[in-house]
Amino acid sequence: MKLLHNAKLFDGHAFLLADALAIDAGHIVRVGCRDDILTEDAEIIDMEGQIVAPGFVDTHIHGCMGHGCMQPGGTLAMAEQLPRFGVTSFCPSAVSSGVEETQAFLRDVKDAMPREQGSRIVGAHLEGPFLAPDARGIHREAALCLPSEEAYRSLTDGCEDVVVRVTIAPELPGAMDLIERLATERIVVSLGHTSADALTCRAAIERGASLATHMFNAMPPLHHRDANATVEMLTNDAIRCEFVCDGIHVHPLMAKLLLRSKGDGLGFVCTDAMPGAGMPDGRYMMDGTGIDVRDGQAKIGDRLAGSTATMDAALRNLVTLLKVPLERALAMLSYIPAQVLGLEDEIGRIARGYQADLVVLDDALDVQACYVRGALAWTK
Repeated sequence: MKLLHNAKLFDGHAFLLADALAIDAGHIVRVGCRDDILTEDAEIIDMEGQIVAPGFVDTHIHGCMGHGCMQPGGTLAMAEQLPRFGVTSFCPSAVSSGVEETQAFLRDVKDAMPREQGSRIVGAHLEGPFLAPDARGIHREAALCLPSEEAYRSLTDGCEDVVVRVTIAPELPGAMDLIERLATERIVVSLGHTSADALTCRAAIERGASLATHMFNAMPPLHHRDANATVEMLTNDAIRCEFVCDGIHVHPLMAKLLLRSKGDGLGFVCTDAMPGAGMPDGRYMMDGTGIDVRDGQAKIGDRLAGSTATMDAALRNLVTLLKVPLERALAMLSYIPAQVLGLEDEIGRIARGYQADLVVLDDALDVQACYVRGALAWTK
């Protein structure tokens, strides 16, 4: 058994008076004061007064540290690198591709999940191909198709159990039926890459959509006489909104608007990161396409092409740039995304019975160590 003590414990909701937690068999077995939970056989680890919080959960990521999940072996390589950024669980996210490429991606995810190397792979996110052509961003138009159960089954053949999230533009013919079908299978349906109006978006939410993909990006802009998808997602409490908190994808004032509109528990952070995340400027490949990173911005021509954001940097941006209280910011990277994925009873909390997935932060909110399944996955 491991005993982590002398810590500032954040349990997913608030900081605790307790300063220690005990880990056994990959789970948290006790939380309290050191002397109350100390046992003779415990391996005692001094946290030196640092913050210990639930590990970060990235619901939307395409790559990092030179690796992309559309490459063979890319998902496992990402899992091995992500603990350095405090990420203990993530959804590798596919870009719109053909059937063979998507199936290869899903098989790669399926092969990597049971290996338990590095960050936990909670399942795959299909960001397409059911996207609106006029809001596709960098997704190849030739790879897009209309949503239908037949098209979805073709993409996921043999790997249906791997998919935990699908992004769909609700205005497309066939979208509503597929949204309802996927929701009944407990797959998170996310609305994004859309030009829909508010009524169409509302209908999709009523059919089971529960999430907005990288809020504001690949969506219609706000206008005071246009009730569009963006307005509906900001004002409808039945849907949560992820956003990229890098100061580039969403202006800080728009991010503040999102957080004021959604309130506690409905807005949270993802990275939408590409292989250049955590790496110096240069050219990186994603799904066979070259992406240039300059001054931390990933672009194809003049279009943003994912981000170079990392979750620990997003935490610092929330606190310093957006002035979000630390407790709320930490929850936006851990407990709330765990809820989005339906895993709030397993991860995203420091409490008895939860997975021992932890991030250790200093007062500057830099990652000092990361534990996954109770084992030290990275240390500075």
